[in-house]
Amino acid sequence: MASTAIHALITCTVDIFYVFGDVMAAHAEDKPGNYTKWTGVQIIGAGVMGFTACIVLCLAPLAFYHGSLACQNKTTNEDIRNKYARYGKNIFD
Repeated sequence: MASTAIHALITCTVDIFYVFGDVMAAHAEDKPGNYTKWTGVQIIGAGVMGFTACIVLCLAPLAFYHGSLACQNKTTNEDIRNKYARYGKNIFD
């Protein structure tokens, strides 16, 4: 899960540099901010960038949550149901 989020983040970062670097290079002689003509590759790159950004936004919090559970030596079931609350800790540790 974390590796997928990291891979999507790297893909999104590379795509940002590719798409916007290509747009700026293609319109170097235009006035700043006048980047109205996008090629098909740039549009596809922007779509991939949006898709990977959505993946990162969905998976990164989930990876951090499960990482914190691993540091606390808990399972997801124990955390959600609060199974050992009356004992103060997991009785099997």
